[in-house]
Amino acid sequence: MSSVRIVKDVLRRFIPKQALVSYHRMRASLVAFRFGYPARQMTMIGVTGTNGKSTVVSLIGQLLAGLGEPIGWVSTASIRIRDKEDLNRTKLTTADPGLLQLLLRRMVRAGCKYAIVEASSEGLFQGRLNGIQFSVGVFTNLTPEHIESHGSFEAYTQAKERLFWGMGRSVGIPGRPKISVVNLDDPSAERFARFPVDRVIGCSLKNDTVLTSIKGQATWRSAQVISVGSTGSRFKLDGIEFKLPLPGAFNVMNALEAIAVVEAFGFPLNEIARALAVVEPIPGRLELIETQAPFKVLVDYAPEPASMAALYETLPLFNAKRIIHVFGSCGGVRDHARRPVLGQWVAERANIAIVTNEDPYDEPPAKIIKEIIVGTRLANPAKAVIEEIVDRRAAIHRALILAQAGDLVVITGKASEQWIVGPHGQKTPWDDRKVVQEELKLLGVDNFKK
Repeated sequence: MSSVRIVKDVLRRFIPKQALVSYHRMRASLVAFRFGYPARQMTMIGVTGTNGKSTVVSLIGQLLAGLGEPIGWVSTASIRIRDKEDLNRTKLTTADPGLLQLLLRRMVRAGCKYAIVEASSEGLFQGRLNGIQFSVGVFTNLTPEHIESHGSFEAYTQAKERLFWGMGRSVGIPGRPKISVVNLDDPSAERFARFPVDRVIGCSLKNDTVLTSIKGQATWRSAQVISVGSTGSRFKLDGIEFKLPLPGAFNVMNALEAIAVVEAFGFPLNEIARALAVVEPIPGRLELIETQAPFKVLVDYAPEPASMAALYETLPLFNAKRIIHVFGSCGGVRDHARRPVLGQWVAERANIAIVTNEDPYDEPPAKIIKEIIVGTRLANPAKAVIEEIVDRRAAIHRALILAQAGDLVVITGKASEQWIVGPHGQKTPWDDRKVVQEELKLLGVDNFKK
C-alpha cells in the first residue's frame, strides 16, 4: 500500500466531511479551468439514476455513432473516444475530476461532437462534475442505495437531483437547448421533471402514466412493447417498429430514453431504429459468456436489490433447468442493509446459491458473507442450496463444476469491473468474464464461440 493512500485514509478520518466536499468541488472547478473547459466545445449529456446508467450512456453513444456522429463517453463499464473503447479501470462511476477533464479534452482533440457522462450520486455530491455544463440530463430510476454514505434516501435523491438543478440554474450555451429526459414510470419522476429547462421529455411503457405537475409541459414518448426475449426485444414508437438486441424488459426503457435523447437532436425515428438494431452488448450487463459448454453462463453487475429483481425477471427467458447463482455484497460503508435482502432474494429463487467475496474494502470478507447468510435464512420458502466460499475464483469454479446440461450459471456483483478492492484501497486485478473462461479451460471447455 502506498504512503499516499495511508495519508488519504488518515485525513478522511479527521477532516469534516463538508470540508472535504468543499475541497472536491473547488478542485473540480479549478481542473476544468486548467483544461480550458473542454465540455463547452461539445454537447454534454449526463445520465443519472440508480440502475441502467451505463446501458443508457452506451445506447445514446452507439445510436449517435451509428448515425455518423463523432462521440465519446465515460461510464462505469467503459470509456470511449470516437471509435476506441476500453473498459473502465478506475473503479469509479464518475471519474476523478482530473481524469474526467483530461478525457473530455482528448474527446475534443479527437473531434467529438457529443460526450455522454455517467453521473453517480457521490460524483454529483462531491462536485466532480463542476465545470461541466450539461445540455441534456437523463433520469433512469431511483431505488434506495448508498444510504449509509449519504445519510438518508432523501439525501441520496437530492444528490441525484444536482444534475438537473445545475442545468436549471445555468444560463445555457447558445444553440444548445437544455433538455431533461425522465422515466415517467418511476415514482420519483416528478422530482426530476420539475427543474426549469427548455424541454422535458417523459418516457413511459405504460399508456396511463400521468404526472399532473408537468402534463402539458412535456413531450411524451410512450412505447408499446411487442415481445421480450433472451436475445432481444421488439417495441413500437409512433408506429415504427424497433428491434433491440439486448435482453430484458428493463432494457426497453433504457432504449426508449436513449432514443428520446437522439430524437431531440433532430434525427428521424426510422434512422434511429436502424441504428438501434445493430447496437453491441454493454460489457458486464446481462452478458452471456458463450462457450461450447452444455450450460450457459451469464454475468451481470446487479449489485443491489432493485437490479437483482430486474435480473430475475429476465432469467425465465433463458429456460434454464436450474439457476446456480454466485454473488456477494461490497464492504466499507456501502449499504450494510442490502446484504440480508440480497441473501433472502436469491435463496427464494435460485436452485444453488454460492455466497462469496465481492469488494470487501476494510471489512473482513467472511463478516460480509455472514450478513448475507442471515438473509438466506429468512427465505420463505427457501429454495436454494446455500454454500459459502470466500475466495471468488473458487466460488466461480465450484459453480461451473456443479453446472449440468441446461443449467444457467449467474455471476453478479462485479461483472466487467477490473479490480477487487481490499483494505486501504489495495487492488487485485479481476474480471468475472475472464475468470469464467480461465476456469472453464481448466475443466476442459476451451473452445469458445467467437
